[in-house]
Amino acid sequence: MALKPYDPVILNYAGLMLYYAGQYDQVESLYQHSLSILEKAVGKEHPDVATSVNNLALLYLAQGKFDQAEPLSNVVWQ
Repeated sequence: MALKPYDPVILNYAGLMLYYAGQYDQVESLYQHSLSILEKAVGKEHPDVATSVNNLALLYLAQGKFDQAEPLSNVVWQ
């Protein structure tokens, strides 16, 4: 699949598709890239950033990486 590397929405949706397919090893880089783009474009307080952070936290939970997921929960709920 050819992705536009600058479109955070497409990166996030691609990550979701891979997440639901159980291909966790490919998801983190898409979510991280999407998050980085969004934080620069709209700021860390924007709801779209919270969605990306939430998706990344859910990925870490699914992988049993609780130590990485926990700090992200503080970002989403503050």
